[in-house]
Amino acid sequence: MNLSARCLFLLSCLGVILAIDLDAIDPGYYVVPTATSEAIDYKDPCKAAAFLGDIALDEEDLKSFKVDRIIDLAQRTVQTINHTETASGSDPNRQGAQRRRRAATSRPERVWPEGVIPYVISGNFSGSQRAIFRQAMRHWEKHTCVTFIERTQEESYIVFTYRPCG
Repeated sequence: MNLSARCLFLLSCLGVILAIDLDAIDPGYYVVPTATSEAIDYKDPCKAAAFLGDIALDEEDLKSFKVDRIIDLAQRTVQTINHTETASGSDPNRQGAQRRRRAATSRPERVWPEGVIPYVISGNFSGSQRAIFRQAMRHWEKHTCVTFIERTQEESYIVFTYRPCG
């Protein structure tokens, strides 16, 4: 290999090394994979553009969420207008007291299919911590219409993990 080819190779290697974000690599937050563990592919919450409750949103998610909120607002406005135009004070099916609003949605793309939520508990939790997660999931299953299952091949799922930012 001649000198110019070696220099070009070394410069290419240097470019690759400089492109790596070394600050993002902290071995204390990661677990050494075992033969049975599967790599978890999820978005880094430390690099979130915004948060929606406990959900980290990247730029694409944030734009999608803003569009969804505009659509929701428009639909509620139309429903309110239609409701006031057609409302009659003597409707026997109408409840006397207003029901309490719930933090739920009827938009199908925002609902877990069949109420089933696949999950993964990151390997950096102890057995007792994993038991607490499972106990909390059983609580939500008992008091809501959702069911938690361990992820197999599902594309959408939640990850319980420990990171300094969430």
